[in-house]
Amino acid sequence: MGRLADLMAALARERVPLADFPGLLQAVVTHGPGAADTHALYEAMRLSLARGIVARLLPMHAQTRSQTGLPELTAVTLDAHFEARLRAALVIRPDGPVLALPPQSVEAALRALIVAFEQAAARGTVVLALSADVRRAASRLFRAGLPRAAFLSHEELSAASVVAVETALARWVEP
Repeated sequence: MGRLADLMAALARERVPLADFPGLLQAVVTHGPGAADTHALYEAMRLSLARGIVARLLPMHAQTRSQTGLPELTAVTLDAHFEARLRAALVIRPDGPVLALPPQSVEAALRALIVAFEQAAARGTVVLALSADVRRAASRLFRAGLPRAAFLSHEELSAASVVAVETALARWVEP
């Protein structure tokens, strides 16, 4: 029961809709036995719930459609250097992954993300799309500076059958 409570609290911190409790339990039953640790189970649960996570971010009428007819979601992505820097700073702790970066690097990265979000904001709801292995740690580190941003993995966007339209590329430049 403690593991389930930890998972639910982690999902709530990231504003994952918890209304589909049967779906949440199904994800635990499906992925729990094979999960290496709570973090792996957490990410597997998010992936199973991707449609619901992404659906709440789509515009109400979802009039923006791609050429394939799928809904579009405006996304900020990271350049390869930015994502590699985050991956290199990734530390797995018992309470989940964190990014061990010096304060000046955190400030530089956050500034780059804020600029990219400001550029993309004209298109409506904006998400930060990044690799699954750094998504949770980036969410933990940058959520306070980007309180309205949703942090999604490329895999979640794909599982939700949404086309992520890149409008801004965040580039990290150290001062």
